[in-house]
Amino acid sequence: METKKSFKEHIDYLYDMSKLMFCFSSGWKKRHEAEDMKDILARRTMLLELTGVKNNKNDELSLMECLNDIFKENKSDAEIFETLAFNKIKHYLDKDARLSYEKDNTPPEGYNAGSLKYDAPLKELPSNHCNFHISNAIYPKSIFDDKTYLPECFMTLLDKSEKEYGYNVLRTYTWLNSHPRWLELFPDEWKNNMSTPDNEIWNNLGFWGQLITARKTFNHKTAGYIRTNCELKYKPRASWCSFSAMRKHLEKFIRTIPEETHYVQ
Repeated sequence: METKKSFKEHIDYLYDMSKLMFCFSSGWKKRHEAEDMKDILARRTMLLELTGVKNNKNDELSLMECLNDIFKENKSDAEIFETLAFNKIKHYLDKDARLSYEKDNTPPEGYNAGSLKYDAPLKELPSNHCNFHISNAIYPKSIFDDKTYLPECFMTLLDKSEKEYGYNVLRTYTWLNSHPRWLELFPDEWKNNMSTPDNEIWNNLGFWGQLITARKTFNHKTAGYIRTNCELKYKPRASWCSFSAMRKHLEKFIRTIPEETHYVQ
């Protein structure tokens, strides 16, 4: 039986994730010389969130300037930059560690279909398109362990969003669209409508979520790939399919569920 991560494991996660962000930033800068290191750190990594300064503009600017100075002095040695930059932010990580640990042990907010959440209509999408997000509401278990769990979540999402907003097309953009276990959940229509892999990297879990295990610890295997290649192992992609195609595909997963079982709420 899986157990929730310990506080020590959470600290290790914060440290390992931050160090990887500095390693990645050095490699990205070498490939994109015209980009400013401050922008890379702020816009392409999750350092602002990890350090807790994301919503404090003064602290954000001050920290980015300091890290940029460290990079300028050590840009020829990525390992030294990583070490010195990490030492600079370590006290930020330690200061908010207990709060972020408690947050990780709290169910995700606003999720209206188990480990899935659908948006209200978005102005950039057609009015019948249901955009959704993915989390892990059954932590420390994996959302993939029980093959009926995510299909139940999707059925709940389809039923509730159709009733609330009249949606009939399912849509999302995520790194999971490059992961085989995720793609098993979708019909051919979803796979045929897949966008090309996105080589961009931005500062949110739609990109960096692949570094987090089901127990919300650091994914060392995927991190090793990023360290070696300076790119994501699973590149985000967008796709869509009709509700009818999705429902038909999900039947093979949920038809064995007893009749008295209700969909995830």
